[in-house]
Amino acid sequence: MRERIKILGIEIGCMIVLAIYNMARNNSFAQTAEILIVVEVIAIICTYLIDKAVLRKMEMLVNENQEKAFIDAMTGIHNKRSYYSQIDYFNSCDSIGVIFLDMNNLKKINDEFGHKAGDESIKTLANVIKKFIAYNVYAYRFGGDEFVIIVVNITKQQLNDLKENIVNSSKEVKLKFSEYPISIAIGTNYSDYEIDVDLCIKHADASMYENKLATKNLIK
Repeated sequence: MRERIKILGIEIGCMIVLAIYNMARNNSFAQTAEILIVVEVIAIICTYLIDKAVLRKMEMLVNENQEKAFIDAMTGIHNKRSYYSQIDYFNSCDSIGVIFLDMNNLKKINDEFGHKAGDESIKTLANVIKKFIAYNVYAYRFGGDEFVIIVVNITKQQLNDLKENIVNSSKEVKLKFSEYPISIAIGTNYSDYEIDVDLCIKHADASMYENKLATKNLIK
């Protein structure tokens, strides 16, 4: 915001000077060569500053649009496109852990309470996940109620601890429209040799599905 105000101030100030320059050229009081030269130099500088301000504004807009392209609008968590942009980085790490999460009974929530309630449930889960994002913890919404958390350069025990913390944290959160806590299915996968993050996600997804079979009926 401060950067935008600064750019706007430069543009307005320069436009005022340019307006004065045009008035001076058409006014008899400023028809001396010295005054015209000074004003013209100022006008050239202002034109240059306006051009730079416009370019800076365009750069800011491009950066903002790029950031928005990588963020899921509903949850504020990074999206699958963002994940694709970081695959090479993940594959170059010494070790990675993947946690795959999926909400239980989302269809039932949509049917009984409406799709707005379903969206709120997804946002609630996203807020739980956000608590655990750190310098080495990346979270993505892959679509619908599916979320992937990727942790780099950790041990298998640390991955399991993180998984348990997420599960326990989710149990403490109740849905606004229901007396039940949010229910999730969760699976993990760990690799510290010839890392293939896509393959790790597939294994974590399979692990999550096994967990879902045992937990999907927690919301009655």
